[in-house]
Amino acid sequence: MLVALLFLVTAASPALAAERQVETDTSTITTRTVVVPAPAVAELPDGTLRGVTSVLEVTVRNGTGDVFMDTRPLAQLDMQGSARLAAATAASIAGVPFDQHDHFVTMRAAAPIVGGPSAGGTMAVAFTALLAGWPLRDDVLMTGMINPDGTIGPVGGILEKAEAAHEAGASLFLVPEGQAIVVRQVHEVHEEGGFQEVRTRQEEVDVRQYAADKWDLEVREVADVQAAVENFTGVRIVRETPKGDLDHPLFEEVMGEASRDQLRDARAELARVETELDAAGLAEAGRPQTEESLRGLLDRVRTRLDRADAAVGEKGFYTASSLVFQSRIDLRKADIVLRAFAADDQSTFLIGFRDTLEAELEEARKEAADTTPQTVTGLEAVGAAQVRVMEAKDLLAAADGALEAGDVPDAIDRLAFAEERRRSVVWWLGLAEELDEIGAGATLEAPPDRLARDTLTAALQAVGYAEVLIGQTGAGTLSSALLAEAGQDLESALEAGRLGLQVGSMYLSLEAQVGAHAALSLVGSDALLADRVERSRDRALLEIERSRGAGVEPVLAVSYVDFASSLVDSSPVDALVLYGFAATVARTSTLLTGVGPCGLSGDCGAQVVLPENEPEPLWSGPEAAVVAVGMIAFVGGATAGVLAVRGRDADRTTQHDSHSATGPVVRPLRPRRMVALPEGRHHNGAATQRTHQGAILAGRRARP
Repeated sequence: MLVALLFLVTAASPALAAERQVETDTSTITTRTVVVPAPAVAELPDGTLRGVTSVLEVTVRNGTGDVFMDTRPLAQLDMQGSARLAAATAASIAGVPFDQHDHFVTMRAAAPIVGGPSAGGTMAVAFTALLAGWPLRDDVLMTGMINPDGTIGPVGGILEKAEAAHEAGASLFLVPEGQAIVVRQVHEVHEEGGFQEVRTRQEEVDVRQYAADKWDLEVREVADVQAAVENFTGVRIVRETPKGDLDHPLFEEVMGEASRDQLRDARAELARVETELDAAGLAEAGRPQTEESLRGLLDRVRTRLDRADAAVGEKGFYTASSLVFQSRIDLRKADIVLRAFAADDQSTFLIGFRDTLEAELEEARKEAADTTPQTVTGLEAVGAAQVRVMEAKDLLAAADGALEAGDVPDAIDRLAFAEERRRSVVWWLGLAEELDEIGAGATLEAPPDRLARDTLTAALQAVGYAEVLIGQTGAGTLSSALLAEAGQDLESALEAGRLGLQVGSMYLSLEAQVGAHAALSLVGSDALLADRVERSRDRALLEIERSRGAGVEPVLAVSYVDFASSLVDSSPVDALVLYGFAATVARTSTLLTGVGPCGLSGDCGAQVVLPENEPEPLWSGPEAAVVAVGMIAFVGGATAGVLAVRGRDADRTTQHDSHSATGPVVRPLRPRRMVALPEGRHHNGAATQRTHQGAILAGRRARP
């Protein structure tokens, strides 16, 4: 019992840390360590859940950006992914380059296998404290997964973890935003006629009130890692806010002129198709429904072009271009129908159209692969062109499937979409040439090939991590759809690399990352979506400002912010994804200048306001170092004792942190690929349906 008490006192003392210096032939390695407790939930052999306290030993030392995870016992993949996200988030908050330190986490827990992401928030707080030099309160514990955007995500077992926090001596327990109210199952036994019936009902529990009454424990919600750090340290972090001004002469010159040209060409195309429809005589030839359908299609085109006109007037140039793009798909569809009607054999015409399109697309692919941009902004345009090559190839393959199935309307839809994607490849390549000619922004300095490899690796990790977590939590339709799309982007990135489209592979990898991150951010309460969207927008604007500070005008990022803003009300999930991609693209463009991720100033860390009694840095003072070294050594010996006491009845338990709280981690089967068509239609095989949320990822389909 004494050993167990000593262990808990030690585990609840995160303010003690150690700095060790090791001399090598070339440099001095400085190691900083802190030990923090993390509440978790263990499932006992009888199926009941129990709160337990794990111990995290977190260390940073100067290095190259590696993250090492060691658990006693073993860990599942989600723990490793959480550690990496926590380290990256901490570096961002502390304003320290991620690749200047190595990061180590050791977890000790009373279970043979450790799984679940709920220690992610605690790890992020510990890493931040070590990097910034802030001591941690020893009476604060928290639970919550770490999201890629720095927010704290939902976890299960809040009541059990609150009890574990109380037993560890905490006076303040931090939980994810929206989880101070939980639902628990209550079992009641009813006797009637000599029989017993067990009835189960659900009841809401206010954890704040429950914990205050039962344990005198304060429970407080936190939205993000910064808020958690503030509660642990007393240091107030002044959050950087964007200026919010997207206007820039170069962007207006390039994209403004391009959107006006597109709009003018689309109106001319509309007039041509209307003339041909009038002359086709479909009604007289016994096809009145076809004529009526096409006239409705052209009316929709006219309405969209009017909206595009209005968007140009409001400087929403990319929004205007997306409306024109959607209009051109409908115009191409009408054109194909009219030409097929006039042909001697419709099937022969469609196959010929398809073969011509394939040949032209291959020419566009070669041109995109051979284009070497000179500026960072030009590289963005080349990347957009190469991404659209891959999208056109996918659409063409879907058209082949429809033709084989004899679904002519579906085949025409896909062919029209693929043709406009091919045309957009040419458009983006022309824009890249123009941007390089006018010297738009910083010269390309950092090699994109290495960055492409790094982004592909990061995408593989992000998608794998998200698949594990979403498989555990049983997330809803939106998260699953975003994750499926991220997996498809990852497959396209790999294929693009094989086709010589390295820049496109990089941007597809970035899209896969963003999609996986967005899928995770949607796990939990739908009420938090609006806040997630706003945070994503602010992050995009900040990255654009930093990119401009590095001499880059991030045309692609600004375009996506423009487009996302037009979708906030009608399709907030699309807006969330597009804002995330804008931020990632802008940050990548800054890296490609070779001046660092925070622009020429090199300073993108958070400003802080220290409390009146400024805390002594964690690793300053010989007393702290001596005590901490002794504490770290003692924990190893004490662990066996506390595990014997706390795990006496849990020799075969498994520790869980996810919503499901029980059962193995199941990797979800990837659904069949769904290729989207205009107007929110999704195709899976020959079936067509409309999604209830106004078309998930409508922004992907509509972007020019």
